[in-house]
This record gives sequence, structure tokens and C-alpha cells, in this order.
Amino acid sequence: MSGTRRLDLQMIEPPQRETLQDRVYKELRNALMRGRFLPGTSLSIRAVSAALGTSPMPVREAMRQLTNDNAIITLPNRTYGTPIMSRSRFRDVLEIRSELEGYAVLRATERATLEDIDLLVSIDAEMAVRKGKGDREGYTAANQEFHFTLYRLAGSETLVPLIETMWLQYGPYLSFVFKAQLPTETGKTDFHAGAIAALRARDGQAARQMIVDDLLTYAKIIEASGKFSD
Repeated sequence: MSGTRRLDLQMIEPPQRETLQDRVYKELRNALMRGRFLPGTSLSIRAVSAALGTSPMPVREAMRQLTNDNAIITLPNRTYGTPIMSRSRFRDVLEIRSELEGYAVLRATERATLEDIDLLVSIDAEMAVRKGKGDREGYTAANQEFHFTLYRLAGSETLVPLIETMWLQYGPYLSFVFKAQLPTETGKTDFHAGAIAALRARDGQAARQMIVDDLLTYAKIIEASGKFSD
């Protein structure tokens, strides 16, 4: 066809494999989101490199990226650290989390298949197994998997990254729930089981409320025992 330019395929670069920096970044992101570091924890490049068994370079680049994510802050002497929030900022992040995650659950209720719900049941069962074994790291990993499996059912490429950003900032405060002991449900409410039951019933408002109540319940524990700047 006259006037049509042919695509030069040599201009297209093949997709890059995951780099060591990418893997380090993901490891640190997950550690932050799962409450592995208390607020105010100093993170030196040398110490993190030794813990991960890598050279300093990928750790340094991952730290810079996490700083851009507002997940960590730069400290003197070329170190980084997890920030200590004020109570007002903590409540602000909690409110935004509740809105974003509640909305994700509403959307997920409309889209979840029986297979999706069965997957959530299996993840919740894994949490119970980890809890019974006193495996805090396994429990927090399964908890993260439960929430984000649910949120991804919303089918939004925009919403989930926003939720991840909030979890990165909030994550160190989960340490106050998970460090000393694994959490127990307040009263007789099992929020995850309640959310699953609401998903089965296609009751989006009930599912949303269960997840929001989950967030608010543990926020009270954090506020009672957490470390704040004011």
C-alpha cells in the first residue's frame, strides 16, 4: 500500500528478565508490607546486603526506589530507615486504606467466581495452619496473599498498586500486632471467613464491612501499643 511504512522489528527490544535489583526490591517490599521492620528501624546497605547475600549495588538501588515509594526515609551516614508516623498520619493512611480496600472488595464481589472463592478459602486455611504452628512469617505472608488475592479480583490495574503503596507505609506498624504473638480475633468475629461468606452470597456491602472491620480492629491494637512521633 502506497505511503505505508513497514515496521522495523529490529527496533523492538526483547523483554528483559527480572534483574537482581528487581528481586531485592520485591524482597524488601514484602518485608515492609508484612511488618518485618518496626517503625524507626535503621536499614544500612551493608547489613541488608549481608542478610540477602548480595552485593551492595542492587540493595542501594532498591533502597532508592523504596524511598521514592515513600516506604522508607534517608538517614544520615548513608543509611535508610522506616519512618515513625504521627498518630494523625497513621489515621489518615488507615482511612485511605479503608476506602481503597473497601472499594476493591465491592468490585471483587461482582466478579469473583466459585474457583476464586475456593482459593481464598485455601489461603485462609493456610493462615490457620501457620498460626497453629506459631509461624509468624508464614502467617503474615499468607495474610498478605489473602488480601491481595481478594483485591486483584476487582479487575483494576490502577487500584491494586494504590493499595500496595498504602501497605508499604502502614506495614511497619503491623509489627506491633505480629511481633510479640500472632493475632487472635476480637470476640468471635473471623473477618476473613465473614468476607468469604459475603462473597458467596454476593453481598458486596457485607464483604466490604468485614474487611474494613478487620483493618479497624487491628488499628486499635496498633494505636494502643505502637510507636508514634507525637
